Amino acid sequence: MELNNDIVYVVPTNPGLAPAFNPVATQCQIKQATRLRSLASNEYQIFRNVCIALHNMIVNSIEVKYISSIYHSITRFNTRTPLDIMQHIWNMYGQITSSDLTANEYVLHQSKRYELLVEGHQSPTQGGGTIHNAQLVRKDYKIIEITVVFTQDCKEWG
Repeated sequence: MELNNDIVYVVPTNPGLAPAFNPVATQCQIKQATRLRSLASNEYQIFRNVCIALHNMIVNSIEVKYISSIYHSITRFNTRTPLDIMQHIWNMYGQITSSDLTANEYVLHQSKRYELLVEGHQSPTQGGGTIHNAQLVRKDYKIIEITVVFTQDCKEWG
């Protein structure tokens, strides 16, 4: 509610088909009723398009195993609103905390470090060049230092 200054959003309803006009209605009354229905119809269509886009983004961004319990074999996730899907995820898996993000970052740094090390060893040979072991070791130390995974310096083994 902080994002919208505590103003509650009222979901627009489908205005349906154009109503039959009262035979004694004036031209102004008919124009006004037509204008209001057109506005309501546009608002509802925008709402539906946003819901469809959100629904698709959520379903395409989450592995099916996390939302499989709300999956239907015929309708798939199409009977679920974006809010339904997100509430299911929040109820089942909770909110993401800063410690969750830190743990994910740690794993990411570890995998990145490995990829950088492999890339550093492969790139010279792919170009037909050679690189000395001392250069590789210096490069590996620098990559490890940058990733901040290890807090102690590397020590010589004797």
